Amino acid sequence: MHVVGGAAYLQYQFNQKFAVATRAEYMSDRGGLFSGITQALKENTVTFDYNVTKGLQMRYEWRRDYSNQPSFLSDVQGILK
Repeated sequence: MHVVGGAAYLQYQFNQKFAVATRAEYMSDRGGLFSGITQALKENTVTFDYNVTKGLQMRYEWRRDYSNQPSFLSDVQGILK
């Protein structure tokens, strides 16, 4: 079994109220130590922040997880995608 991974994060603050950020992660799980099968797992998240007032922040996130092997549940029971 052999596992290699990494992550990157970038954020841009437009002004005191608005910011946008993105995060990406990658993990190669040869032998299935963490995921149960040999695969390359990837993830990307994009975040939009709005500071309404001091101590109150609104956040919208979009996230996408994917792999080079069918390993995520689908809307059909017993079928992975």
